[in-house]
Amino acid sequence: MAKKKGGSRQRNANNNSGDTTMFIVIVVVLLMGLGTLYAMGGGGNAGGGVNTSGGQNISSLESQVKTLTEQVNSNPKNASLQEDLGTALFNLANAYRDSNDQRANDTFNKAIEAYNKTLQLEPNSKEALGDLATAYFYTNQVDQAISTVEKALKIDPNFVPALMNYGIYLANGKGDYANAIKQWQKVPSGAPQYSQAQSLIQQYQK
Repeated sequence: MAKKKGGSRQRNANNNSGDTTMFIVIVVVLLMGLGTLYAMGGGGNAGGGVNTSGGQNISSLESQVKTLTEQVNSNPKNASLQEDLGTALFNLANAYRDSNDQRANDTFNKAIEAYNKTLQLEPNSKEALGDLATAYFYTNQVDQAISTVEKALKIDPNFVPALMNYGIYLANGKGDYANAIKQWQKVPSGAPQYSQAQSLIQQYQK
């Protein structure tokens, strides 16, 4: 899902626990940190996935978006470039968000547009679907995030970053802790996200 990738950082879903800030600590677009969600994408200079800013400053991210936009305009049917642009826009939006920059929401919407164009070219890309879901979640389009991540899981029911994020959408976006826990329980013990999944399960079972 985006460069990486990542995830959604989310508002507190459980006001009864001071530990809900832990939620805002998941992000992996192919395993890197995205705030609160796991990134899944495969595009981008870092090998794919959404990544908050990854140490890059806003100026650097803006330059990356400009370069990729020019490349996409020259080759609009290249799905990989479209996804890379989506990831770059996602990372820039997240950097804006962290800086309380009002351009964040508009840039997330541009990332959504790029991911949708990717999916027009590669409709079965679970990574693009996963990153698109995260972008929807960050723009408070929770129902869209849920329906989109469900499409990714239909393609691959064992797509762990999507399972992690699906639980977050349900818990933080819908207050549906029971079904969120069911998603995290599907994470296998050998997955890098397993310990995080177990922590979330314990937190929301209380």
